[in-house]
Amino acid sequence: MLQRISTYILIVLCFSACKKESTVCTDENATNFNMEDTNGGATCEFAVNINEDLYGKWKVLYQLVYILPSNTTLNSLISGYSDLTYVEFEELYEEDYPLSEIEWAEFITGQLGLTFMEIETPEESTVFMEIEYTSERKVKYYTGSEIDNSLTHNWIQTDYDHLAYYTGNSDNGDGSDLVEIQVLTENEYEYKRVVKQSNNTLVEYRKCIKSN
Repeated sequence: MLQRISTYILIVLCFSACKKESTVCTDENATNFNMEDTNGGATCEFAVNINEDLYGKWKVLYQLVYILPSNTTLNSLISGYSDLTYVEFEELYEEDYPLSEIEWAEFITGQLGLTFMEIETPEESTVFMEIEYTSERKVKYYTGSEIDNSLTHNWIQTDYDHLAYYTGNSDNGDGSDLVEIQVLTENEYEYKRVVKQSNNTLVEYRKCIKSN
């Protein structure tokens, strides 16, 4: 009887010690969440690698800026038109029904008489804006070779795809100047930035490529 119990214990211990480690990524922020790791481990892969890909200068090819009242959001304003069909909307406003966030922003800011500015810069242009992220965690803006010191900020990483900009005198870290990284590779960078001000909220999108 004792021999049977000892054998059973040995089997249990061997099973516990010898069982394979998990090969599934368990981080919900990862692009391969809940997927098998092809290398046999449980390595998680992220779309954004700030410490490898963000640093350096980026040439801005596209920028969009629009302003909304500070006490509302674009989605809440869009919901005000949810009762209209495509046909009703187009008959009432005599323009195409918006199909993207940018189209809605252009329409709603037009209705409210607010700022909407969209600028595209050809890649071969000799006049362009550059954004630089330094290893000292500063973000700097250049027009040509001239730096605009009034736009220089410090930044912190708040999670795997968000940065918070702040001045040298204060560390907001509260989403009042939040940058959401939407694409970040070695050669391409896209982001959405939300700046909360006293009476309005400024939203900007930028698409950039790595400067030579």
